[in-house]
Amino acid sequence: MKKLLLLTVLLAFTNILFSQGNGGQSDENNVMRISYIAYFTGPNSNYHRFMIENKLNCPAEIRFEVDSKSFAKDTLLPASSFIYINVPGSSIDILTGKSKRTGKADCIVNPDNGWVEVQSNGIILPLKFNYLKARKLDKSTLEVEFMVYESAGEKEFNIQVSSDGKNFKTVKVVMLNSIEINKPYKTTIKL
Repeated sequence: MKKLLLLTVLLAFTNILFSQGNGGQSDENNVMRISYIAYFTGPNSNYHRFMIENKLNCPAEIRFEVDSKSFAKDTLLPASSFIYINVPGSSIDILTGKSKRTGKADCIVNPDNGWVEVQSNGIILPLKFNYLKARKLDKSTLEVEFMVYESAGEKEFNIQVSSDGKNFKTVKVVMLNSIEINKPYKTTIKL
C-alpha cells in the first residue's frame, strides 16, 4: 500500500507566521472554516494570506473582515470550495481574520451564522526569500532549493520535514560561509 507522504520543509529564519484560535471563537462552524496560511514577502508586495472554506454542498454568501486593517471582502463561495484572501501588511502585524455567512444557503436547515476567527502571531526573522521549493526525487530523497533577497548574515539553515505538518524532524543542517543575495542554493536530503 502506497502512502502519500506530505513533506513540509521549513528552513530556519523564514518569514512565517503561525496561527492560533482567538478569544474563545472557533475557526470552524457547520458552515465554514477559516485558516491563517502564512505571511508572504516579496520585492513588490507583503501580505497575510487567509483561506476560507465553504463546507456546505450549496453556494454561500460570506463576509471576511480584518478590523485592525479596515479590510473587508464580501463574496459568494461555490459549494464545497475555498478562497484565498490576501491582506496587505507587515510581518509584525498580529491580525484577527473573521468570517461569517451573510446570505442564503438553501442546503442547511439551521446554519451557524456566527463569526469564525483565526489570529496570526508574528515572528520577525532576518531572512526574506525570493522562493523556496521542495520536490521529491524518489521514495527516500528530497531536493530543497531556495534564493533570498535580504539577509542578516545567516550561516546555518536547519531543514526539517514532517509527515503530519505538526511534528518536525531536522534532517539536515546546511552550513554556509555567508549567504549571497539572489543566488540559488540547492541541497539533497535523504529521508
